[in-house]
Amino acid sequence: MMVTAAAPNIGTMMAIRVVMGIGSFMGLSGLYVYIIENTCARYRGFVSSLIAVLWGLGSSVVLPTMGYLIKNWRWLSAGGGILMLTSVLCWFIVPNSPRQLMENKKDKQAAMQSLEKMAKLFGGKLDVQGQGIDLKCEDQKAVTASSYLETLKDFLHFPELRKQLLIQMFQWVIVAFLYYGFNFSWSKLGKNIYWSYAFAGISDIAAALMCWFGQDVFGRRMTLFSFYLAAGVSFLLALIPLSFGSQDILTLEQLMCLIGIMAVSGAWGTSYLYVAEQSPTNHRGKISAVCSIAARLGSFAGPQASLLFTWNKSITLVFFSVLAISAALVALRLPETKGKMSPTSAQEVENRRKVFLDRQNQ
Repeated sequence: MMVTAAAPNIGTMMAIRVVMGIGSFMGLSGLYVYIIENTCARYRGFVSSLIAVLWGLGSSVVLPTMGYLIKNWRWLSAGGGILMLTSVLCWFIVPNSPRQLMENKKDKQAAMQSLEKMAKLFGGKLDVQGQGIDLKCEDQKAVTASSYLETLKDFLHFPELRKQLLIQMFQWVIVAFLYYGFNFSWSKLGKNIYWSYAFAGISDIAAALMCWFGQDVFGRRMTLFSFYLAAGVSFLLALIPLSFGSQDILTLEQLMCLIGIMAVSGAWGTSYLYVAEQSPTNHRGKISAVCSIAARLGSFAGPQASLLFTWNKSITLVFFSVLAISAALVALRLPETKGKMSPTSAQEVENRRKVFLDRQNQ
Protein backbone atom coordinates (compact mmCIF):
# COMPACT_ATOMS: atom_id res chain seq x y z
CA MET A 1 0.00 0.00 0.00
CA MET A 2 2.91 2.35 0.65
CA VAL A 3 4.12 1.74 -2.91
CA THR A 4 0.76 3.05 -4.15
CA ALA A 5 1.71 6.49 -2.85
CA ALA A 6 4.53 6.63 -5.42
CA ALA A 7 2.42 5.40 -8.36
CA PRO A 8 3.16 7.63 -11.39
CA ASN A 9 -0.18 6.98 -13.13
CA ILE A 10 -3.59 5.34 -12.71
CA GLY A 11 -2.53 2.15 -14.51
CA THR A 12 0.33 1.51 -12.11
CA MET A 13 -1.88 2.24 -9.14
CA MET A 14 -4.52 -0.25 -10.35
CA ALA A 15 -1.86 -2.95 -10.82
CA ILE A 16 -0.59 -2.36 -7.28
CA ARG A 17 -4.14 -2.47 -5.95
CA VAL A 18 -4.65 -5.90 -7.53
CA VAL A 19 -1.63 -7.22 -5.64
CA MET A 20 -2.92 -5.57 -2.45
CA GLY A 21 -6.31 -7.21 -2.86
CA ILE A 22 -4.78 -10.65 -3.30
CA GLY A 23 -2.54 -10.26 -0.28
CA SER A 24 -5.14 -8.75 2.07
CA PHE A 25 -7.75 -11.44 1.48
CA MET A 26 -5.18 -14.22 1.66
CA GLY A 27 -4.24 -12.85 5.06
CA LEU A 28 -7.87 -12.57 6.19
CA SER A 29 -8.70 -16.12 5.08
CA GLY A 30 -5.58 -17.42 6.76
CA LEU A 31 -6.55 -15.64 9.97
CA TYR A 32 -9.87 -17.50 10.20
CA VAL A 33 -8.16 -20.81 9.41
CA TYR A 34 -5.75 -20.11 12.26
CA ILE A 35 -8.66 -19.37 14.61
CA ILE A 36 -10.33 -22.70 13.81
CA GLU A 37 -7.17 -24.70 14.39
CA ASN A 38 -6.20 -23.00 17.65
CA THR A 39 -9.48 -22.09 19.37
CA CYS A 40 -11.74 -24.57 21.10
CA ALA A 41 -15.22 -24.95 19.62
CA ARG A 42 -16.83 -23.14 22.56
CA TYR A 43 -15.06 -19.82 21.89
CA ARG A 44 -14.79 -19.78 18.09
CA GLY A 45 -17.94 -17.70 17.62
CA PHE A 46 -16.75 -15.09 20.11
CA VAL A 47 -13.24 -14.82 18.64
CA SER A 48 -14.44 -14.58 15.02
CA SER A 49 -17.06 -11.97 15.98
CA LEU A 50 -14.42 -9.96 17.83
CA ILE A 51 -12.37 -9.81 14.65
CA ALA A 52 -15.45 -8.65 12.74
CA VAL A 53 -16.04 -5.88 15.31
CA LEU A 54 -12.46 -4.68 14.90
CA TRP A 55 -12.91 -4.82 11.12
CA GLY A 56 -16.01 -2.64 11.47
CA LEU A 57 -14.17 -0.13 13.67
CA GLY A 58 -11.38 0.07 11.13
CA SER A 59 -13.68 0.58 8.14
CA SER A 60 -16.19 2.91 9.82
CA VAL A 61 -13.98 4.88 12.25
CA VAL A 62 -10.25 4.65 11.55
CA LEU A 63 -10.28 4.84 7.75
CA PRO A 64 -12.90 7.66 7.48
CA THR A 65 -11.02 9.64 10.14
CA MET A 66 -7.76 9.24 8.22
CA GLY A 67 -9.56 10.33 5.03
CA TYR A 68 -10.93 13.40 6.78
CA LEU A 69 -7.58 14.44 8.26
CA ILE A 70 -5.35 13.51 5.31
CA LYS A 71 -6.58 15.17 2.12
CA ASN A 72 -3.75 14.06 -0.17
CA TRP A 73 -4.35 10.53 -1.47
CA ARG A 74 -0.63 9.74 -1.64
CA TRP A 75 -0.11 10.51 2.03
CA LEU A 76 -3.30 8.62 2.83
CA SER A 77 -1.92 5.53 1.04
CA ALA A 78 1.36 5.86 2.89
CA GLY A 79 -0.46 6.09 6.23
CA GLY A 80 -2.53 3.03 5.45
CA GLY A 81 0.62 1.16 4.46
CA ILE A 82 2.24 1.91 7.80
CA LEU A 83 -0.80 0.46 9.60
CA MET A 84 -0.65 -2.67 7.46
CA LEU A 85 3.05 -3.13 8.18
CA THR A 86 2.36 -3.15 11.92
CA SER A 87 -0.10 -6.01 11.41
CA VAL A 88 2.47 -7.96 9.39
CA LEU A 89 4.79 -7.94 12.40
CA CYS A 90 2.23 -10.01 14.31
CA TRP A 91 2.81 -12.97 12.02
CA PHE A 92 6.44 -13.15 13.15
CA ILE A 93 5.32 -13.32 16.79
CA VAL A 94 2.42 -15.78 16.55
CA PRO A 95 3.62 -19.42 16.41
CA ASN A 96 2.53 -21.90 13.77
CA SER A 97 -0.61 -24.02 14.22
CA PRO A 98 0.19 -27.20 16.20
CA ARG A 99 -2.75 -28.99 14.62
CA GLN A 100 -1.56 -28.19 11.10
CA LEU A 101 1.97 -29.33 11.96
CA MET A 102 0.69 -32.63 13.39
CA GLU A 103 -1.98 -33.58 10.89
CA ASN A 104 -0.50 -32.25 7.67
CA LYS A 105 3.26 -32.40 8.20
CA LYS A 106 3.42 -35.13 10.85
CA ASP A 107 6.01 -33.00 12.66
CA LYS A 108 5.38 -33.86 16.30
CA GLN A 109 8.46 -32.06 17.60
CA ALA A 110 7.55 -28.81 15.86
CA ALA A 111 3.98 -29.05 17.13
CA MET A 112 5.24 -29.42 20.72
CA GLN A 113 7.52 -26.41 20.33
CA SER A 114 4.63 -24.39 18.91
CA LEU A 115 2.47 -25.22 21.94
CA GLU A 116 5.24 -24.10 24.28
CA LYS A 117 5.62 -20.81 22.34
CA MET A 118 1.88 -20.19 22.63
CA ALA A 119 2.00 -20.68 26.39
CA LYS A 120 4.99 -18.35 26.67
CA LEU A 121 3.26 -15.71 24.49
CA PHE A 122 0.39 -15.48 27.00
CA GLY A 123 2.62 -15.44 30.06
CA GLY A 124 2.38 -19.12 30.91
CA LYS A 125 4.82 -21.99 30.91
CA LEU A 126 4.34 -25.38 29.31
CA ASP A 127 6.84 -28.22 29.19
CA VAL A 128 5.21 -30.71 26.82
CA GLN A 129 7.82 -33.43 27.17
CA GLY A 130 8.45 -32.85 30.86
CA GLN A 131 4.73 -33.07 31.71
CA GLY A 132 4.27 -36.18 29.62
CA ILE A 133 1.88 -34.60 27.11
CA ASP A 134 1.55 -36.72 23.98
CA LEU A 135 0.23 -35.37 20.70
CA LYS A 136 -1.63 -37.64 18.31
CA CYS A 137 -3.52 -37.20 15.06
CA GLU A 138 -7.22 -37.94 15.32
CA ASP A 139 -7.07 -40.25 12.31
CA GLN A 140 -3.60 -41.33 11.29
CA LYS A 141 -4.78 -43.20 8.19
CA ALA A 142 -7.16 -40.60 6.80
CA VAL A 143 -5.08 -37.46 7.31
CA THR A 144 -2.23 -36.85 4.92
CA ALA A 145 -0.58 -33.73 3.63
CA SER A 146 -2.34 -32.77 0.41
CA SER A 147 -0.96 -31.27 -2.76
CA TYR A 148 -3.19 -29.30 -5.09
CA LEU A 149 -3.60 -32.39 -7.28
CA GLU A 150 -4.60 -34.53 -4.28
CA THR A 151 -7.08 -31.86 -3.21
CA LEU A 152 -8.65 -31.91 -6.67
CA LYS A 153 -8.88 -35.71 -6.52
CA ASP A 154 -10.69 -35.53 -3.18
CA PHE A 155 -13.20 -33.03 -4.59
CA LEU A 156 -13.91 -35.42 -7.47
CA HIS A 157 -14.01 -38.54 -5.30
CA PHE A 158 -16.05 -37.31 -2.32
CA PRO A 159 -19.46 -35.91 -3.38
CA GLU A 160 -20.29 -34.33 0.00
CA LEU A 161 -17.08 -32.31 0.05
CA ARG A 162 -17.76 -31.21 -3.52
CA LYS A 163 -21.37 -30.18 -2.81
CA GLN A 164 -20.41 -28.18 0.25
CA LEU A 165 -17.71 -26.32 -1.68
CA LEU A 166 -20.06 -25.45 -4.56
CA ILE A 167 -22.71 -24.15 -2.13
CA GLN A 168 -20.11 -22.09 -0.29
CA MET A 169 -18.75 -20.61 -3.51
CA PHE A 170 -22.29 -19.71 -4.63
CA GLN A 171 -22.97 -17.97 -1.33
CA TRP A 172 -19.67 -16.08 -1.34
CA VAL A 173 -20.28 -14.71 -4.84
CA ILE A 174 -23.70 -13.45 -3.73
CA VAL A 175 -22.63 -11.99 -0.37
CA ALA A 176 -19.71 -10.10 -1.95
CA PHE A 177 -21.92 -8.82 -4.78
CA LEU A 178 -24.54 -7.52 -2.34
CA TYR A 179 -22.04 -6.05 0.11
CA TYR A 180 -20.01 -4.08 -2.41
CA GLY A 181 -23.09 -3.33 -4.51
CA PHE A 182 -24.58 -1.35 -1.65
CA ASN A 183 -21.33 0.21 -0.50
CA PHE A 184 -20.96 1.78 -3.94
CA SER A 185 -24.64 2.74 -4.26
CA TRP A 186 -25.54 4.76 -1.17
CA SER A 187 -25.68 7.94 -3.25
CA LYS A 188 -28.62 6.38 -5.13
CA LEU A 189 -30.52 5.52 -1.94
CA GLY A 190 -32.26 7.79 0.54
CA LYS A 191 -32.14 11.57 0.82
CA ASN A 192 -28.85 12.18 2.60
CA ILE A 193 -25.65 10.38 1.55
CA TYR A 194 -23.82 11.36 4.76
CA TRP A 195 -26.43 9.79 7.01
CA SER A 196 -26.41 6.72 4.78
CA TYR A 197 -22.68 6.11 5.14
CA ALA A 198 -22.74 6.88 8.85
CA PHE A 199 -25.42 4.28 9.52
CA ALA A 200 -23.72 1.82 7.16
CA GLY A 201 -20.54 1.96 9.25
CA ILE A 202 -22.47 1.36 12.46
CA SER A 203 -24.33 -1.55 10.88
CA ASP A 204 -21.06 -3.47 10.32
CA ILE A 205 -20.30 -3.40 14.04
CA ALA A 206 -23.89 -4.30 14.96
CA ALA A 207 -23.76 -7.23 12.52
CA ALA A 208 -20.60 -8.57 14.20
CA LEU A 209 -22.30 -8.52 17.61
CA MET A 210 -25.35 -10.27 16.16
CA CYS A 211 -23.03 -12.91 14.67
CA TRP A 212 -21.65 -13.69 18.12
CA PHE A 213 -25.11 -14.05 19.66
CA GLY A 214 -26.63 -15.98 16.76
CA GLN A 215 -23.77 -18.43 16.33
CA ASP A 216 -23.67 -19.33 20.01
CA VAL A 217 -27.45 -19.58 20.48
CA PHE A 218 -28.86 -20.82 17.18
CA GLY A 219 -25.79 -22.37 15.57
CA ARG A 220 -23.90 -21.51 12.39
CA ARG A 221 -26.38 -22.83 9.82
CA MET A 222 -29.52 -21.15 11.18
CA THR A 223 -27.62 -17.90 11.79
CA LEU A 224 -26.42 -17.86 8.18
CA PHE A 225 -29.92 -18.75 6.93
CA SER A 226 -31.50 -16.00 9.07
CA PHE A 227 -29.09 -13.33 7.90
CA TYR A 228 -29.69 -14.08 4.22
CA LEU A 229 -33.47 -14.31 4.72
CA ALA A 230 -33.54 -11.02 6.65
CA ALA A 231 -31.59 -9.36 3.83
CA GLY A 232 -34.00 -10.66 1.19
CA VAL A 233 -37.09 -9.53 3.10
CA SER A 234 -35.56 -6.11 3.87
CA PHE A 235 -34.85 -5.44 0.20
CA LEU A 236 -38.48 -6.19 -0.65
CA LEU A 237 -39.77 -3.90 2.12
CA ALA A 238 -37.53 -1.15 0.75
CA LEU A 239 -39.93 -0.90 -2.19
CA ILE A 240 -42.57 0.75 0.05
CA PRO A 241 -42.49 4.58 -0.40
CA LEU A 242 -42.36 6.05 3.11
CA SER A 243 -40.14 8.64 4.84
CA PHE A 244 -39.46 9.69 8.46
CA GLY A 245 -38.81 13.22 9.68
CA SER A 246 -39.56 16.65 8.26
CA GLN A 247 -36.26 16.74 6.36
CA ASP A 248 -36.69 13.23 4.98
CA ILE A 249 -33.47 12.33 6.75
CA LEU A 250 -34.40 8.67 6.71
CA THR A 251 -36.77 6.91 4.32
CA LEU A 252 -38.17 3.40 4.71
CA GLU A 253 -36.21 2.47 1.61
CA GLN A 254 -33.00 3.64 3.23
CA LEU A 255 -33.81 2.03 6.59
CA MET A 256 -34.61 -1.36 5.02
CA CYS A 257 -31.50 -1.23 2.86
CA LEU A 258 -29.41 -0.48 5.96
CA ILE A 259 -30.96 -3.48 7.73
CA GLY A 260 -30.40 -5.53 4.60
CA ILE A 261 -26.73 -4.62 4.27
CA MET A 262 -26.28 -5.26 8.02
CA ALA A 263 -27.69 -8.75 7.46
CA VAL A 264 -25.40 -9.23 4.46
CA SER A 265 -22.42 -8.16 6.56
CA GLY A 266 -23.48 -10.64 9.25
CA ALA A 267 -23.78 -13.40 6.67
CA TRP A 268 -20.27 -12.71 5.42
CA GLY A 269 -18.85 -12.70 8.93
CA THR A 270 -20.57 -16.00 9.67
CA SER A 271 -19.37 -17.50 6.39
CA TYR A 272 -15.69 -17.04 7.24
CA LEU A 273 -16.04 -19.09 10.41
CA TYR A 274 -18.55 -21.56 8.93
CA VAL A 275 -16.43 -22.46 5.89
CA ALA A 276 -13.33 -23.00 8.01
CA GLU A 277 -15.22 -25.24 10.46
CA GLN A 278 -16.71 -27.38 7.69
CA SER A 279 -13.44 -27.89 5.85
CA PRO A 280 -11.12 -30.83 6.63
CA THR A 281 -7.74 -29.92 8.06
CA ASN A 282 -5.70 -31.02 5.05
CA HIS A 283 -7.84 -28.92 2.67
CA ARG A 284 -8.93 -26.03 4.90
CA GLY A 285 -6.51 -23.42 3.58
CA LYS A 286 -7.23 -24.26 -0.05
CA ILE A 287 -11.01 -24.24 0.43
CA SER A 288 -10.87 -20.86 2.17
CA ALA A 289 -8.76 -19.54 -0.71
CA VAL A 290 -11.21 -20.85 -3.33
CA CYS A 291 -14.13 -19.20 -1.50
CA SER A 292 -12.20 -15.93 -1.35
CA ILE A 293 -11.65 -16.15 -5.12
CA ALA A 294 -15.40 -16.65 -5.57
CA ALA A 295 -16.01 -13.58 -3.39
CA ARG A 296 -13.67 -11.55 -5.60
CA LEU A 297 -15.89 -12.37 -8.59
CA GLY A 298 -18.84 -10.95 -6.68
CA SER A 299 -16.89 -7.88 -5.58
CA PHE A 300 -15.89 -7.15 -9.19
CA ALA A 301 -19.55 -7.18 -10.25
CA GLY A 302 -20.91 -5.49 -7.12
CA PRO A 303 -19.90 -1.89 -7.89
CA GLN A 304 -21.80 -2.18 -11.19
CA ALA A 305 -24.98 -2.36 -9.09
CA SER A 306 -24.75 1.41 -8.94
CA LEU A 307 -25.67 1.39 -12.65
CA LEU A 308 -28.59 -0.95 -11.94
CA PHE A 309 -29.98 1.46 -9.34
CA THR A 310 -29.76 4.27 -11.87
CA TRP A 311 -31.59 2.18 -14.47
CA ASN A 312 -34.45 0.88 -12.28
CA LYS A 313 -34.25 0.93 -8.50
CA SER A 314 -37.30 -1.30 -7.87
CA ILE A 315 -36.20 -4.11 -10.20
CA THR A 316 -32.70 -3.96 -8.72
CA LEU A 317 -34.02 -4.36 -5.16
CA VAL A 318 -36.17 -7.34 -6.25
CA PHE A 319 -33.12 -8.87 -7.94
CA PHE A 320 -31.06 -8.43 -4.77
CA SER A 321 -33.85 -9.99 -2.73
CA VAL A 322 -33.96 -13.07 -4.98
CA LEU A 323 -30.19 -13.51 -4.65
CA ALA A 324 -30.29 -13.24 -0.84
CA ILE A 325 -33.21 -15.67 -0.45
CA SER A 326 -31.52 -18.16 -2.82
CA ALA A 327 -28.40 -18.06 -0.64
CA ALA A 328 -30.60 -18.61 2.43
CA LEU A 329 -32.26 -21.71 0.98
CA VAL A 330 -29.02 -23.45 -0.01
CA ALA A 331 -27.63 -22.76 3.48
CA LEU A 332 -30.11 -25.33 4.84
CA ARG A 333 -28.21 -28.02 2.93
CA LEU A 334 -25.00 -27.39 4.89
CA PRO A 335 -24.15 -29.27 8.12
CA GLU A 336 -24.26 -27.68 11.56
CA THR A 337 -20.79 -27.23 13.08
CA LYS A 338 -21.55 -25.56 16.42
CA GLY A 339 -19.69 -27.26 19.27
CA LYS A 340 -18.21 -29.94 17.00
CA MET A 341 -14.64 -30.86 16.24
CA SER A 342 -13.56 -29.79 12.77
CA PRO A 343 -13.15 -32.70 10.33
CA THR A 344 -9.61 -33.84 9.69
CA SER A 345 -10.12 -35.43 6.27
CA ALA A 346 -12.46 -35.56 3.29
CA GLN A 347 -13.50 -39.06 4.33
CA GLU A 348 -14.63 -37.75 7.71
CA VAL A 349 -16.79 -35.12 5.95
CA GLU A 350 -18.42 -37.94 3.98
CA ASN A 351 -18.91 -40.08 7.08
CA ARG A 352 -20.61 -37.25 9.00
CA ARG A 353 -23.10 -36.78 6.17
CA LYS A 354 -23.92 -40.49 6.18
CA VAL A 355 -24.49 -40.44 9.93
CA PHE A 356 -26.81 -37.45 9.52
CA LEU A 357 -28.83 -39.16 6.78
CA ASP A 358 -29.10 -42.36 8.83
CA ARG A 359 -30.56 -40.40 11.76
CA GLN A 360 -33.01 -38.69 9.45
CA ASN A 361 -34.23 -42.04 8.12
CA GLN A 362 -34.77 -43.55 11.56
